[in-house]
Amino acid sequence: MTCNANWPEIKDELATGERAQNRPDFLARVFRAKLITLIKREITERMVFGEVAAMTVCVHPHERLQATVSNSKRSKTQLTKFFAKNVASEAGLGYLYGEFCEHYTWDNNGKKWSQRVQNKLSIGRLAFVYPVEGERFFLRLLLLNVRSHRAFEDLRTVNGHLYPTFQEAVVKLGLIEDDDAADLTLAESCETHMPAALRWLFATVLIFFQPNDPTAL
Repeated sequence: MTCNANWPEIKDELATGERAQNRPDFLARVFRAKLITLIKREITERMVFGEVAAMTVCVHPHERLQATVSNSKRSKTQLTKFFAKNVASEAGLGYLYGEFCEHYTWDNNGKKWSQRVQNKLSIGRLAFVYPVEGERFFLRLLLLNVRSHRAFEDLRTVNGHLYPTFQEAVVKLGLIEDDDAADLTLAESCETHMPAALRWLFATVLIFFQPNDPTAL
């Protein structure tokens, strides 16, 4: 879905002689409203693409994370239910988040994980995240490397100290140093992205991640 500068909702708000490209605030607000309508009405209600198997929960600034988790309608996600499984076990289940689906299967209707009955090979995969996405990138890095976490606070706790951000926890754990985050991102992308996408990602890293040694990447 792309934004159309000729939508009536945009044109009606423009002053005489004003052009749509001069009012990105209008474009962004109208596009977001139409996108939300599309998702709610066409995709989830009319199911134009078929039955919805899962929905992505988007958490914006890190400080709103607890409010999202506390919301009964949005808190029942695969990740929060994974936390609950670890809480139910005294020592935790011992799995990384990516390994968990090898042993459990997600019931989207009941919003719960159930232990696999059939011993079939299953490979866990986390959605790709760019370094420019900040805390979301560092949260993913922790999920890939820390076992048996029971809450978001557990992921930010290192040696008994609770750090305010996922990034600080990642640094304290030694998961990244200097340009390691950018290097790991590019290395992982080489396995799944086409050359054009890799060039775009590399340019994004140079602009937003500000690596210390760009030539080494």
